[in-house]
This record gives sequence, structure tokens and C-alpha cells, in this order.
Amino acid sequence: MFNSPKTNEITSQIKDNTEHLVESAKEAVSDIAAETKDAAQTLGKKIQSTTADTKSDAEALIASLRELLAEKPLKTKAEEIKTQLAGQYNEWKDTVQHEVEVALNESQARSRKVLNEQPLLTLAVAVGAGAFIGYLIGSHQSSEQKS
Repeated sequence: MFNSPKTNEITSQIKDNTEHLVESAKEAVSDIAAETKDAAQTLGKKIQSTTADTKSDAEALIASLRELLAEKPLKTKAEEIKTQLAGQYNEWKDTVQHEVEVALNESQARSRKVLNEQPLLTLAVAVGAGAFIGYLIGSHQSSEQKS
């Protein structure tokens, strides 16, 4: 009953459409992966640059602390060191937090851009997957009824 030439033709078309959708989805995923890789590399470079700057700042702070220790009484030195360390800590924290926020916002924007640029592909993949699953379930149920 379900093996008429028209049914076979429709089944063939569904398979072809599904294969096309799968290929399109693979390309979209590949594009997204490439953009994600680029974003990760950019973020890595920014973090390396920030780390190098932070290292330079830390070395300058250590040199400054050494100078303070050599010049003033211990109690005054300790208070100045404490003040410098607190200020430097807050600056480093703000810098790292800012870099992480920028990277997160950039990756979210890129993901939205890709999804917004190809909404029909997203919809087509979803419809194709649903049709394919429906076909599999239908063929599975019909083979059970024959047994």
C-alpha cells in the first residue's frame, strides 16, 4: 500500500532534501567553528598582552616596594606598601574583569550574528530533522506491523 511509485518518489525527495539540509548544517557549523576559533585566538592574544603588561606592572611595583623599604621606617613602609598593593590589586582585577566581559560580549554578538544571518537555514535544519525522525519512526512502526 505504501510502496507505490509516487510514495517512493516522495521518499526519495525527502531523503535528498534531508541530505541537502545536513550538508548546509555542516557548512554552517563549520563557519561557526571557524569564527569561534578566530575569536578564541583574538582573546588569547589580548590575554597574553594584558598578562605581559601586568607582569611589567608587578615588576615595577616590586622595585617601588624595595625602594620604600630602603628609605623609611618599617611602620610607614608597611602602610605605604599596603596602600600600593590594594590599589594595584583593584586595577588588575578591573582590567581582567573588563577583558573577560569584552570577550564574552564579543562571542555572544558573533553567535547572534551567525544565527540572525541564516534563520532560514536554522529553520530548514529543524524541519528536515523532524521529517527525517518522522520517516524513521513511521518506517519502524510499519515494519513492526508486518511482523
